[in-house]
Amino acid sequence: MNKNQKIISSIVIILVAGVGGYFIYTSWKKRGVCKKANGKWNKSTKSCNYPAEISEIVNKAHDNILFVVDKYEIAPSSFPSLDVLSSMLIDKNIALLLEGHTDNQGEDAYNQTLSENRAKAIKDYLISKGVPSGTITTKGYGESKPIASNDTSKGRTLNRRVEFII
Repeated sequence: MNKNQKIISSIVIILVAGVGGYFIYTSWKKRGVCKKANGKWNKSTKSCNYPAEISEIVNKAHDNILFVVDKYEIAPSSFPSLDVLSSMLIDKNIALLLEGHTDNQGEDAYNQTLSENRAKAIKDYLISKGVPSGTITTKGYGESKPIASNDTSKGRTLNRRVEFII
């Protein structure tokens, strides 16, 4: 990932967490996917501004993901929004990157594995709902990319997440 992609990824995280809009980095090859989803392609940033309906579905799935404490088992309360997300991914033929993250509690290697397994658990669930496996990529970052301080309980909670990036 080059420096520009990292900056744009940071923008995605901020918008997902705060505004509800969705500015998503995508390569020039994804221009057709953007247009198919009724998005607006930005030539200068090579990104797609997806319509509000897509943003809302992705944001809702992101916000509703819960896992059993210290495990990668998805809480059943997360299933309804993941079901809506899977339908949208299938209908619009949109690819998804799932990035797993943890707080800094525990060993580095354990957190790395947990972040990978949580992203993979979501991928497996979406595949079970009919999303083609080739359209979902997972990456685990462990505790290496916090979005808040790990010095407080609230900060650690925010750092335990799976990001959804179109």
